Amino acid sequence: MRNLIAIATLSSALAFAASGASAETFAANLGGCTHAAEAVRDAMSANASSANMAEAQKEQGYGRQFCNNQLYDRGVAHYQRALDLLGGKS
Repeated sequence: MRNLIAIATLSSALAFAASGASAETFAANLGGCTHAAEAVRDAMSANASSANMAEAQKEQGYGRQFCNNQLYDRGVAHYQRALDLLGGKS
């Protein structure tokens, strides 16, 4: 039983590392919203000719709205979506 738990723990740790070891994680709080908003602004500047710019701008607006209404987890999720659309660090 211990081996099974150890294998499951190791497997999930490896899966997490493979899926986002270098990915920046934003906390679901005001500070996380601020950092995510900055990351989106930087990604927009770096990818000004992106085909996904209009959609990323919509997601940025949603992120701002949710964060301004203290719905930080939803705001950060929208900022994250904007970053994904722009191919930035997520």
